Amino acid sequence: MFGFNGMEKTNEIYGEGNEYTTEFRQYDPRIGRWMSPDPAMSKYPSWSPYVFAFDNPIFFNDPRGDDPPTIQQIIEMGKLSATFRDLLIINNITNENLENIIKYASRTGVYPGVKGGQTIVQIVKVEDIYLAVINLTHELSNLSQIDNINSQSSQVERGDISPAKYADNLMRIEAKSSSVRFIVAAELNLSKEQLETEFGEGAYETADIWRKGQITREALESGFLKVAYGSTVTNEFMQQENAPDYYVRQGQDKRNDYLENFEDQPIGPRMEDGIFESEKK
Repeated sequence: MFGFNGMEKTNEIYGEGNEYTTEFRQYDPRIGRWMSPDPAMSKYPSWSPYVFAFDNPIFFNDPRGDDPPTIQQIIEMGKLSATFRDLLIINNITNENLENIIKYASRTGVYPGVKGGQTIVQIVKVEDIYLAVINLTHELSNLSQIDNINSQSSQVERGDISPAKYADNLMRIEAKSSSVRFIVAAELNLSKEQLETEFGEGAYETADIWRKGQITREALESGFLKVAYGSTVTNEFMQQENAPDYYVRQGQDKRNDYLENFEDQPIGPRMEDGIFESEKK
């Protein structure tokens, strides 16, 4: 049996819910502390060797009781996938500059640099290196589409497209990144359990079909677009929100901010419920 953060329960030895065990040490859930010091404590001198997940189990997990893989280790594992290697080339990421571009943080995403500086890719620390690779894959795919993302933002600000069209375009960008994430997972030969945990029932069979060349990227993207329209995202209030509604609201906010700062700009075509008349079918 497994409990908090995927750790194995040792109920038969210590009683129901009194202790979890990992590859490197034991954890007492009653007090939220490890029962032995962190084997990697020399790397983190400012932290107690007995704290769990940097005292932040919402953002970090630690099922093995050690420390998360380094960015370099994630990159090296990812290079076993041809698609991942292509993303590194497209985004001009090398061993020399990767630590300036890819950072561990409390939230995953692609963020523009300050005053036109280097765009940063942020990922959350996880113990499973395969999960770390596919999470990074998604953001590297988004980074490769950054010009399109910025274009969508500019267009909705100026009123060239409606918030609804903006949302649809961003959902398509996300669907493409999700399909690339899936392809890398398939190329890394993740287990059935890993694939279905990340992508749902039937993912293992779909990965096998992909490896045999019996399904196209377009078909994968179409499937992930349907998933995206039924998904949720964590909004700025740290709440789950329907993804299409979130992006429509984001587009409306961008347009309103633009009009507030550039009052002499045209207001754009007539819009109803976030959709331009010309975009209605």
